[in-house]
Amino acid sequence: MAEDNCKRELINICCKYLSNAWKEVKFDEITCKELSGGFANRTYYCSIKSSQIPEKYLNVEPKEVVIHLNGAGICGSIHSLGYKTIGEVALNVAIEILSRINMAPKLYVVFEGGRIEEYVPVI
Repeated sequence: MAEDNCKRELINICCKYLSNAWKEVKFDEITCKELSGGFANRTYYCSIKSSQIPEKYLNVEPKEVVIHLNGAGICGSIHSLGYKTIGEVALNVAIEILSRINMAPKLYVVFEGGRIEEYVPVI
C-alpha cells in the first residue's frame, strides 16, 4: 500500500510540473520505480507506457523522466520539510548549465524538494 501511495505522489509531481500527457493517462499506465536509495535523497524513474500516450503528445513531451527528491522526499522515511541541503542550490545551477550545453540530461523543472530530469537509458 505504501508503494501505491509513493507512486501516486510521484505521478502527482509529474502531472503538476510536466505537460498534459501525464494528466490524461490512467494510474496503471504509468510505471514508477526507485533507481537508487540514498540516506538523504531518493531517485525514481517514471514512464508512461508507450502505447498509452495520446497521439497529440507524441514527440512533444517526455514519456520517461527521472525524479530526484531531496531529503528522501515524499517516498522516504524522512519527509522533506522544504529545507535546502548544503550545495543543493549550487548542484541545480550546475546541472542547468551542463544541460544547456548537452553535457547532462535535460533539466525539465526544479521544484521545492527536488527536480525532474530527462531519462537517459544506459547503452
